[in-house]
Amino acid sequence: MSKSGLFGTGIRTPELGQRNLSPAGLPGSTYVRPQEQQTGGNLKALASALGGLNNLLRTHT
Repeated sequence: MSKSGLFGTGIRTPELGQRNLSPAGLPGSTYVRPQEQQTGGNLKALASALGGLNNLLRTHT
């Protein structure tokens, strides 16, 4: 003979009532903008260095 109820204890539990789904209480978005990585830093540094070298070579020629 098996006991019914909560985990076989014989304790009767109330039935769960059905509810309609409702939207979340707080409106908003879960979208998180990805981090932007700066690119071209080395290229800018190279261009600046070459520009300085160009000016230096013009004055010494």
